[in-house]
Amino acid sequence: MYKILLSSVILVFSVFLFYNQSWSKTKFIPLGVSPIIATDYIHSVIEADRTIYSKMIVERLGKVISLKATENYLEENTLPLPAQFLLLASQNVTSQKLGMTYRLMSLWPINPQNRPNDGFEKKGLEAVRKNPNKPFTTTFTSKGKLMFKAVYPDMAVTQSCVTCHNGHPKSPKKDFKLGDVMGGISITIPLAQKNLVPAKKVADYIHAVLESDRLIYTEFVVNRLQNNNIVNASENWWKDKGLMLPAQFLLHAS
Repeated sequence: MYKILLSSVILVFSVFLFYNQSWSKTKFIPLGVSPIIATDYIHSVIEADRTIYSKMIVERLGKVISLKATENYLEENTLPLPAQFLLLASQNVTSQKLGMTYRLMSLWPINPQNRPNDGFEKKGLEAVRKNPNKPFTTTFTSKGKLMFKAVYPDMAVTQSCVTCHNGHPKSPKKDFKLGDVMGGISITIPLAQKNLVPAKKVADYIHAVLESDRLIYTEFVVNRLQNNNIVNASENWWKDKGLMLPAQFLLHAS
């Protein structure tokens, strides 16, 4: 599954390289990818990084050193919840004003901020709950620009995700099981000519997600927990029962 991330990045950059090295110097040839392929690429990066964080950081450290992931992670010197990790990363991407945004949402949100914003997002959540193998998509106009939005399923990939949601006092649904669709990830991107997404733009979006995930992991996990003498990051993280180095975090997601 995680190999999709690396192959996606390679493909996008290959298309962009082809465009830049085009032998035609007299005719502009617009190259791009379909919006659903673009959001598939972006989603694969988001999902791979989130799965690695959930399984290899949160669940593993909970077992080997009893380090918990909690809602009040700053005050309690614990790990951010996977949903909080994604929220922090998405906020960082949005702040870059690239035109691409993504967010976690649910029909049963613990955080009211994660409710569907409109009728489309609600329909999207219902659709991916019934058929998680197919994203729910639409196009719309915002401030004069044509936009594409896709909703992907957010799955319960670890038992810790299930336990957290089922046991939270504010959770409106308490019977999740491993592998259930718990919500969705909504990705929005602008469209260019012929309703395509320029290859360079897709590469920029993927790079933004990768760098944001690494930044959040470095600042909110590694640096904070090391500075507070909770747990260290090391090259031999598995043997040392510690955190991956930031570079290893991205490597394992790829």
